[in-house]
Amino acid sequence: MILIAGTGRNSGKTTLACAIIRKFHGTIPLVALKISPHRHTEITRGNVLINEPDVYIEEETDSATGKDSARMLAAGADRSFFIMASDDRLPKAIDTVMGLLDEGTFLVCESGGLRQWVEPGEFFITTRKETGDPPTMLRYSIYSYHRVEFDGTIGFDISRIGHFKDAWKIKSNVDTI
Repeated sequence: MILIAGTGRNSGKTTLACAIIRKFHGTIPLVALKISPHRHTEITRGNVLINEPDVYIEEETDSATGKDSARMLAAGADRSFFIMASDDRLPKAIDTVMGLLDEGTFLVCESGGLRQWVEPGEFFITTRKETGDPPTMLRYSIYSYHRVEFDGTIGFDISRIGHFKDAWKIKSNVDTI
């Protein structure tokens, strides 16, 4: 899993996820996850897999809605899921989705809260370039991560992202994958 968290709205999380998906579209089995702890009102499309208090999972089926999960599907994800769950319910939500996927599937996931529950292959934190280090960065200070500044464009060289066997890898300037 590549996990992408951000320091707020419009910090480039979905833009980064879509860029990664476009790069690997058609080369590996790739599933996108968009996780939000916030209630959304328009949740009628798609196939509801779980719907109970604090856990809602929907498989995105329409790439033209403009929602983040639809943008990921349009970028080339084989499947895309939208999950609404409070942080303490994320393990149940992730276990449910993982049960639907084939072994060897690569994930690109946009979520801040999931980091406390999983050890991703690579972890990115996006932040608006002009904001510096907002207080939300402290939440992630105990983890190793790649910081990505966003000012309308992604401040990270996507070509550095690769995969080897069943894991995501980030190339340094001297590495080869």
